[in-house]
Amino acid sequence: MPPKAPMKALEQKDVEIVRSGTQIVIPENITLKDAAEWVIRRMEDEETSVNLYEVFSVPPLEGAYALMRALNEKYGFVANVKTSFFSQPPTTINVQIDVDKYELVPWGEFAVAGIEGHFETDVALKDGLMSFALSGKYKKKHSFEIRDLLSLLKAKLKEHSIYKGKAIKVRFPQSKQEAMDFLRAPKYIDVSKIDTDELIHSVATDLSVRTNIFAPIEHTAECRKHGIPLRRGILLEGPFGTGKTMTAYVTAAKAVANKWTFIYLEDPSQLPTAVQFAKQYSPAVVFAEDIDRAFPEERDEITDRILNAVDGVDSKDQEIVLVFTTNDVNSIEPAMLRPGRLDAIVPVTAPDEEAAMRLVRQYGRKLIPHDQDLTAVGIALRGQIPAVIREVVERSKLAAIARKGVVDTLDPQDLEVAARTMIHHIHLMQPKPVDERTPKEKAADRLGEKIVHAAELFLTPERLNGLQRTPKAVPAAPKSASALPG
Repeated sequence: MPPKAPMKALEQKDVEIVRSGTQIVIPENITLKDAAEWVIRRMEDEETSVNLYEVFSVPPLEGAYALMRALNEKYGFVANVKTSFFSQPPTTINVQIDVDKYELVPWGEFAVAGIEGHFETDVALKDGLMSFALSGKYKKKHSFEIRDLLSLLKAKLKEHSIYKGKAIKVRFPQSKQEAMDFLRAPKYIDVSKIDTDELIHSVATDLSVRTNIFAPIEHTAECRKHGIPLRRGILLEGPFGTGKTMTAYVTAAKAVANKWTFIYLEDPSQLPTAVQFAKQYSPAVVFAEDIDRAFPEERDEITDRILNAVDGVDSKDQEIVLVFTTNDVNSIEPAMLRPGRLDAIVPVTAPDEEAAMRLVRQYGRKLIPHDQDLTAVGIALRGQIPAVIREVVERSKLAAIARKGVVDTLDPQDLEVAARTMIHHIHLMQPKPVDERTPKEKAADRLGEKIVHAAELFLTPERLNGLQRTPKAVPAAPKSASALPG
């Protein structure tokens, strides 16, 4: 049998190095000399530098925390104890990962022991959001290890999030410099202190809130089963103090209890960014109060971006519930209110008679017997905002103290006395009539008032008598047209 022809040319791409076992395995048809030459070339190639730059679609601190957990698992790093796997210790930042929970996380430039090169965590803009970036330079011989680390990092991002399913307040950074100010990171809302039973609305408002906001959150699987879209927009409109903010906090508690992410948007003009953010953590609720503040006087690009965000142009298939509030629905851009953008507009009015009685019992706690009839009190306080009703209850406690020296129960007469003392206070809270005169009309009226006042000072009775004159005789009118002169 003739000998096999030796390999004439050896390309690096034709053979891979596999480090396994204790044997050196040489491919068929390769001589030891060729193999040695190939290994030398590969050694030289592995000493070349490779650049790393990857941006992850997560907030910077989310990415930094996931990287720390990946390094922990791969190299045995124990958080807050010792950065044993770092040949060059990085800066550490204290990252809040939940209510009252923090972790020290590496940030900035660092090097990993055993890997020739350096790495750096940073902030980059991706899809309109400030996101986590990992860059660096390392020797090519470490490519497999770096690939494993990146795969592990991505797995950590999927399996655990410091924001998904939590309730947070956000104000998005507008620049890289702001994004590096970690004090501006999302703040957690402690929903454990929220009593959902304290949200009391009139019967109609309560039914509408439960139907349009709470039902999709509490019965998500049923909505999915019947093909009910979980991409919704709801506007809560009504005067100040009627419970819209309390609705936000109760929504937050219900969201967390049902594994939804709750995002309270501090600046309503950032709604488009908030929707992009919510897509990363859906199912999610975005709650923006005073949405009317987001619209400029004249429709412009900002208005169009907000309307597109409400339309769901980029998030039609996402499970994102948008909830807005306003104290002045007439100041909202009319295009925002059309059906298709908003699925429901819920009037949030002052409590009716029944809601007023429930609020009195809530604020009175154990001081009001369960069987005590509060009908008269409910009638007296219907139409008043919860803050007024709370103050009435507090004053009734003082009335009880004044009457008998102690507060063991709140009698109806104590509540009625307190309600009467609020009448003047309530009257002062009523909105003043709107003066619709133009500035010129107001100025003219003020000038007229001054002229009248001056005339009153000048035209005293004595002067009026002196100014009286005998009227002159009026000539008789001509009897016919022919009698007119000329």
